[in-house]
Amino acid sequence: MGCYYQRGEGSDTKFENAGRLIYWGGALETLKTEVTSKSVDPELAPRLLADLEASSLKVNPAGVLAFTRDPADNKFLECAIAANAPFLVTGNTRHFPQRCRGVQVITPRVFFTLLVEQLPD
Repeated sequence: MGCYYQRGEGSDTKFENAGRLIYWGGALETLKTEVTSKSVDPELAPRLLADLEASSLKVNPAGVLAFTRDPADNKFLECAIAANAPFLVTGNTRHFPQRCRGVQVITPRVFFTLLVEQLPD
């Protein structure tokens, strides 16, 4: 599971839909298991998960990539590529190439700096 920026269709700004969660296959099921097995209020957890699922985009990456230094991180890049996301936002940039198939890998700090630059004066 990872948070990416997805470009809005017909958008004038690069940051419409900024921060939308994009996930693949079983990632949401994994999150559901984690949330329901932890100390989350059992009445609140289903609503939170339903809201998360409703506001997210599920993608199915077409293939398995091997571009990251840590093989476990490939799924994040695969997901971003499948969603046509221009950015993969991660605090773990050292394991990723700077750019791959149109996806630029950036830190949260850079992402928020770019967001602020897009704000109207």
